[in-house]
Amino acid sequence: MLSTELSRQEAEFRELFGDVIEPESSSAPQGDDADLIADFHSDEEAGSSDEGGDGDEEAYHGTQIIYTSRTHSQLSQFVGEVRRSPHAGHVRVAALASRPQLCINDAVRRLGSLGLVNQACLDMQQKSTSKTTKVSKEDGRSQKKQKATGACPYKRRVDDLATEILSEVRDIEQLVKEGRRRKACPYYASRRAVRDAQLVVVPYNNLLHSGTRAASGLRLAGSVVIVDEAHNLLETISSIHSCQLARRQVADACDQLLHYIDTYKSRFSPKNLLYLRQLLHVHKGILKLVDGTGKAPPAAAEETRVLQLNDFLCGAGIDNLNLRKLQLFAEKSRLVQKFLRELQQPAAAPPAAPVGPAETESRSSDMPLMATLQLINALSEPDRDCRLLITTARAEPPSIKYLALNAAAQFQSIVREARAVILAGGTMQPVSEFRDQLLVAAGAAPERVTVFSCGHVVPADQLLTLSLAAGPSGAELLFSYQSRAQRTTLDELGRVLLNLCKLIPAGIVCFLPSYDYAAAALAHFASTGVMDKISARKQVFREPRQSSRSDAVLTEYTQAVRSGQRPPVVTGAILFCVVGGKMSEGINFSDDLGRCVVVVGLPYPNAKSPELMEKRRFLDANMVRGLT
Repeated sequence: MLSTELSRQEAEFRELFGDVIEPESSSAPQGDDADLIADFHSDEEAGSSDEGGDGDEEAYHGTQIIYTSRTHSQLSQFVGEVRRSPHAGHVRVAALASRPQLCINDAVRRLGSLGLVNQACLDMQQKSTSKTTKVSKEDGRSQKKQKATGACPYKRRVDDLATEILSEVRDIEQLVKEGRRRKACPYYASRRAVRDAQLVVVPYNNLLHSGTRAASGLRLAGSVVIVDEAHNLLETISSIHSCQLARRQVADACDQLLHYIDTYKSRFSPKNLLYLRQLLHVHKGILKLVDGTGKAPPAAAEETRVLQLNDFLCGAGIDNLNLRKLQLFAEKSRLVQKFLRELQQPAAAPPAAPVGPAETESRSSDMPLMATLQLINALSEPDRDCRLLITTARAEPPSIKYLALNAAAQFQSIVREARAVILAGGTMQPVSEFRDQLLVAAGAAPERVTVFSCGHVVPADQLLTLSLAAGPSGAELLFSYQSRAQRTTLDELGRVLLNLCKLIPAGIVCFLPSYDYAAAALAHFASTGVMDKISARKQVFREPRQSSRSDAVLTEYTQAVRSGQRPPVVTGAILFCVVGGKMSEGINFSDDLGRCVVVVGLPYPNAKSPELMEKRRFLDANMVRGLT
């Protein structure tokens, strides 16, 4: 009877996991022990995170001010104003930033992308700082010798640097310089300093994303939260909690998982192997759905399929899995770090040129499993707060986008816990949008919402606003989507910009509707010789697609405007930017940096965009019911 029961259990085990128990003498590749994931115990879900903040037994318990803005340059400007204020001598300021901004370990910085730098840093924190070995000498005596391991040498002396941070107001660049001088990590030192700071300066993501906020050690209770450049806050929250990845990334992650399982399947615990195969099943299900072979009804001739979350899960055949537990398994077992070693060497090489708009963002991650795990984590959110967009158009690679719709749900904890929330910006109208869709919907009482508005700092007699309907040759300037790429339109635009470069000194900033249109327009200027004529008058700069390059380009543009003038021919510079891009908000183009600002076309969104249509449907349905 016992033998029968054991046989039945063995059959069930093999049905679940396959033939995973192999003889010790198996010739299958065994791999490196360092690449094996640790056992994951699903009952220990409340364990502490590697990114968690330090204990606050001795933390500052007064009112803490948390200031956030979109870009690092805007944060640096704010810190500069604090430094020049009467409070600079007695206020404790801690400025937070991402690892690529603060890391001083050159071996890690060379990895390039945000994802690889984060994973490499976390991996190094798991390694011991040194290893003691015994070395025998010729006289028979033994001597202990410290052998360095892969741990980061800059993690030490973090407490001393944290204390130094609070002794003087410093921006991010000054913090990195001090960290290099002390050979201490500015990233972890700044986080250590948060608990005792009176003013904490953070990028949007550190405040608006709950996981990053907790890892940063930010304390909302009793704090005053100031959100600068808040006119685009609703879109920013949606963007932070949305994610997009190409089908190629899902396929690459699937191949990685399959190879990893095949290499180590005889050495995994049954539970770890079960979770790994569930992850593999999730990836295969998503691929089938994208390819149109899943359970979802086939799409017609539409290029983009819009699915509710439950329909997506059922269509991929993963609605019966606990996705939160899978995400926790990947996090606790440090699965992504196991694939990091093989990627570090290629990542040091210069990045390849982007091949298309849809693949540019996906290439930047350099780690497909990291991107797919972000999607899996998002799939655990409530069904009504999101949509899934599957794009299978011939003109661009297939992709999946998770679109977060309910900004108020993500902002709710900030409104409820903070003592006060201040939204500041230059173009906050209509105020009702923020009051109804964000503050009140997140739980704020309507009577507690106060609006204050003041005039512009630039006098009206020092500002000239012009609208050009035609160019120098009399040709009409029509920048509708159907007409803006026409040769005659681009030729006339080139003439306008060339004339402006001849007349206006110092800096000109030109905003174009999109990255694709900017590339097409600049390529046309180059082919017709207009770009050579513009370059003879001003140095030319272009906003990069990569966020990591934005600050460098802005610095080069600033230097060219302020010190790169070579009159009477070259006088200043021109910067081509994108409406809604990284340089369209939070950048102070003051004085000579923006003697003229050109906006090409009206920056209205495409009314037929599937994303915009879903957002409108969500607001129409939920604002009436008061559910947002």
